[in-house]
Amino acid sequence: MSVCAECKLSVNRQAKDKLVCSGCKSLFHGQCVSGKKISEAELDILVANCWSCKHCVAKLKSQRNENIDLTPVKASSSISGAQVPISMDLFKTIIADLKCDLSEGQSRLEISLQSCLEKLGSTSETLVRLEEIIKTQQATISNLQSENTKLKKNVDMLNERVDALEQYGRRNTLEIHGIPAAREENTRDLVLAACKAVGVELRPEAIDCCHRLPKGANQRSPGIIAKFVRRDVAHMVLDKKKQMRNLSSRDVGVRGEEHSVFINLSLTAMRRRILSQVKKLQKDHGFKYVWVDKAGNIKVRPVDKGRVTVINSDTELNAFIATLA
Repeated sequence: MSVCAECKLSVNRQAKDKLVCSGCKSLFHGQCVSGKKISEAELDILVANCWSCKHCVAKLKSQRNENIDLTPVKASSSISGAQVPISMDLFKTIIADLKCDLSEGQSRLEISLQSCLEKLGSTSETLVRLEEIIKTQQATISNLQSENTKLKKNVDMLNERVDALEQYGRRNTLEIHGIPAAREENTRDLVLAACKAVGVELRPEAIDCCHRLPKGANQRSPGIIAKFVRRDVAHMVLDKKKQMRNLSSRDVGVRGEEHSVFINLSLTAMRRRILSQVKKLQKDHGFKYVWVDKAGNIKVRPVDKGRVTVINSDTELNAFIATLA
């Protein structure tokens, strides 16, 4: 029975994972030689390069070391200049040793190259798969971006419609700012007093509801919002206020420090923001007129007798800004 010279276990002579030493002709398991499972390609490379076991390699090196004193050297000039002859055995030993070293080096190199080629092949396949995945993901991202753009447009359009409906509901609603707040005040009486001050006398029944607004960051006192029963009454108050240049808290009957009072159509949060941005543009570019009509439309006329532009949404604002570039 054939046994492995390394592990002393049986070796099947028909097995593909066996090695035969080119020197002592002993059998070895491939795994015993390399310390890991060895492939057929690696076994073929070792066999083709006349693989020798570690014992034969050590024996060849030992023979070379024993005969090293026979290495030819030149005699010193003081002797006769003659050379010590080299033995044939030493020469053969050195040649065999070099052949063994070269064979082992070549085997290791070929095994390393084979492993590199296998890894490169696996890496190439991985890169191809990754490239296909990237192409698929890019197509998905492109589709999602397109859908997102469409959805954003739809959302903007719906927001503009909701804002228009909300502003339509505010056409009979006014905001009064500048009247100082007081304890136990009656906001309805204050609204009636403000209307009377501009020349519109109303009965309490003309006001549907009214109350103080939340105080703003730069306000001394919160404003009052008043919803009138009839739209034409609210518009009449606006017209009268335009005819009156200055309106103060004393005109409304509020004692104490005098403050300017302003009466304006109530705007939605979106239109208040857009109006603020338009007024900043007016300051930066010197527009002649910026105003809000009775329907809550924000209008701009840069010069006298110039074109009037209506700006009620971010889309219209961006389009207007583009014309300024």
